[in-house]
Amino acid sequence: MTIDEYVKKIAKQIGQSSSKEEALEIIEKAQRVIEKSDISESSKKRFWVDLYESMGGDLTATCESQDSAALSAIISAAKAAIAQRVE
Repeated sequence: MTIDEYVKKIAKQIGQSSSKEEALEIIEKAQRVIEKSDISESSKKRFWVDLYESMGGDLTATCESQDSAALSAIISAAKAAIAQRVE
């Protein structure tokens, strides 16, 4: 799986999350996978930047049980967690 494919996979999972906690768990799991991978540090940072950018409004996957305010809160929490990993 390429970095771009993994970004899309994780972004989709976050978009389908039912809570902030679930979204943060997905990010934590992604961090463990990225850290254990044999890619360069710049590629690791690129993953987080690309994931953050993918969360910028192009993410349209939702669950029927979510309203737009809930999804917005989940995505905002995810973006904040992702931003911490880029700094």
